[in-house]
Amino acid sequence: MITLSKLLLTLSIALAGCLPHTTYVPKSGKAAIGMKRGRLAIIKDGDVAERDRFEVVMACEPSVSALARTSRDNFKSAERNQSISGVFTALTVIFPLAPLIGLPWAIKAVNQDQTAHAAMVDAVNRHNDTPHCVRSAGPGSAIGANR
Repeated sequence: MITLSKLLLTLSIALAGCLPHTTYVPKSGKAAIGMKRGRLAIIKDGDVAERDRFEVVMACEPSVSALARTSRDNFKSAERNQSISGVFTALTVIFPLAPLIGLPWAIKAVNQDQTAHAAMVDAVNRHNDTPHCVRSAGPGSAIGANR
């Protein structure tokens, strides 16, 4: 007999394979925005860096690194606020007005998510406009070492 836990496990495994990701990764020295495991990522020199590594990949210039750090921090804050809002939404079962309490966190999460996306685009654009940032890392560089 199929239990609910087995059904949920099967569904989660099936959905994990459906997450969009970038298959073509250019090695031009320029940064680009791609996807990895259903999340936005920064691509540079064949490396696809997720949110925790934005700053490492974009470390060629302090202003670019600061924008990448801002993007990473805002993504993390947005996820935290989405979780808080989700808890209040789940409490609807015992307290019908709970989603109203979680609404400020949901709004803040959306704003932080948009700010993170804007900072990510700004970081990539500034990176690509800075001549010494646009170069190939080459084999054995620190950029590709943390995959």
